[in-house]
Amino acid sequence: MTASILSRPDWVAAVDADPVAEIDVSRLLAGGGDPFGVLTRTAATVEAGRGMVVVAPFDPVPLRDLLTGEGFQNHVETLADGRFRVRFLRAGGCAAAVAEPEPAAEPEPDPQAEPDAPRKFWIEEDGLHLDVRGLPPPGPMLEVLRFLDGGAHAQTLMVHVPQFPVHLIPELEDRGWTYEIVAEAPGHTVLRLAPEGL
Repeated sequence: MTASILSRPDWVAAVDADPVAEIDVSRLLAGGGDPFGVLTRTAATVEAGRGMVVVAPFDPVPLRDLLTGEGFQNHVETLADGRFRVRFLRAGGCAAAVAEPEPAAEPEPDPQAEPDAPRKFWIEEDGLHLDVRGLPPPGPMLEVLRFLDGGAHAQTLMVHVPQFPVHLIPELEDRGWTYEIVAEAPGHTVLRLAPEGL
């Protein structure tokens, strides 16, 4: 472990002693599964005051961001082999979680809303959504690539961008991702991204 043990919150020991689940992302990836989907579904079963443990070959920043918005605290430590061990504790929810208890029922983002009004990540029947509107260029492109390069998600991803991302397309092709325009309006373009062959 790194020196971060010294600043470890008190709740980490309780999560380690009795986690709802301990998930190894490397095993999920090796089996061809969708780690992000498994992790978010598992997190939905965690009651207030309980936690789960995730071990990953990378720091799962998108997952940490998403679960923070769902009322979780998290603590990251680097293991001796370079992997990351992340403990999540559901601290009792948040205003957004109380107002929208069913993530799948969350309404479509309003294209006319302020850029920071929609949550950055949310899940609907058509998959995970990522909203990068409101970031100054080249922020939207970099944020999408950061998420894809993190490796935590290998399924369809719905991306909300301020305009058609001309410079993103060759980067997607280099990484083996395809795209399809789902909707286009002034200030709001929705792309469906998917790994080739999916």
